[in-house]
Amino acid sequence: MNPARYEKWVAAVCDRAASPITSTAHYLQCHHLPGWYQTCADLTMETHFFEMPFEAQALRQAEALGWGSFFVKDFVKSNTAQTGSIARSPQEIVEILEHLAEYRGEIEGGVALRKVEQYEPRSEQRYFVMNDKSYGPAGIVPEIVKTVASRVSAPFYSVDIATTVEGTLQVVELGDGQVSDKKNWPLDRFVDMLIENASASASSKV
Repeated sequence: MNPARYEKWVAAVCDRAASPITSTAHYLQCHHLPGWYQTCADLTMETHFFEMPFEAQALRQAEALGWGSFFVKDFVKSNTAQTGSIARSPQEIVEILEHLAEYRGEIEGGVALRKVEQYEPRSEQRYFVMNDKSYGPAGIVPEIVKTVASRVSAPFYSVDIATTVEGTLQVVELGDGQVSDKKNWPLDRFVDMLIENASASASSKV
């Protein structure tokens, strides 16, 4: 959901005498790339943000970065159709944004240009942070995930980590936990995490 739709959902929950675990502010903190980037800039790929429309001045700024290629996305998603998400020239950035707007219906938030990194094949793993505690699909959590958890204080979010070809762990992205697929997580492990936090929440209210 974009910010307006999420705010409507929060209002609907509150109208029913309930309160959401994740506020709109926390949702955008993890759902939108600029919400967490500055906090974790040293742990992830270099990224620059631009407003829409993406015009000639932005193209000149992108060219001045001196990158041979650009990973193009809006504040939430990348383009998976046709040309994909990698622009090999500043001019190709515009083409990818046009495809992204066509298939997603909008450019959400703005434009993010990320420096392309080379990762080891199939090295990407998903972790979750809930109530500031880190969880892994097999119980093991890398230090980089714990570092993210110490910096980003939101009720529930995912952290995707990959290994570069140089052997360094790097944050690929964060996501709001409500809309993040469990990926390689065994279902019982994921449910145990939710139960543990539900039990802790219930105990704190006694």
